[in-house]
Amino acid sequence: MLRLIPVLALVLVLSACGGGKSGGSTLSKKDYKAKLAAIARQANAAQGSVSRGLNVSTVPALKATLQKFANDSRHIGDEVAALNAPKNAVSANSQLAKGEHDTAGAIDAALPKLGKFKNVHDALLYLQKQERGNTAGRELDGALTKLRALGYISSSAQ
Repeated sequence: MLRLIPVLALVLVLSACGGGKSGGSTLSKKDYKAKLAAIARQANAAQGSVSRGLNVSTVPALKATLQKFANDSRHIGDEVAALNAPKNAVSANSQLAKGEHDTAGAIDAALPKLGKFKNVHDALLYLQKQERGNTAGRELDGALTKLRALGYISSSAQ
């Protein structure tokens, strides 16, 4: 079985935090953790949806699955960016929002090119080679590592 491609491997990462662009007051650590947990539930739902969608048999169905995931990632990135993270989490928050947005962008950029593939296997192999998805994955991983170190998400969060 194919190992998950870099773009789709991003679904294994829980979304959290943001850059605090909404203009409200800074969240307390407790409130910030609660917001992150709510966003993580959304990310888990998106992850489940795209994971199930990888078992499709046609390229158009794969494209539809990936488009939904891109939309979900964009929405999660917007929610993260709207959080007013505590001062020590602002950088990680911004990085996480950027990673979610970059995930959506990587998928958006790849979708038009998938139409040239006759089967899902070849389309997945193409996606696996896309550096843009790898970059977004590193952004997300880095942000989550920082948030774990700061105690905002548990070490069991993916």
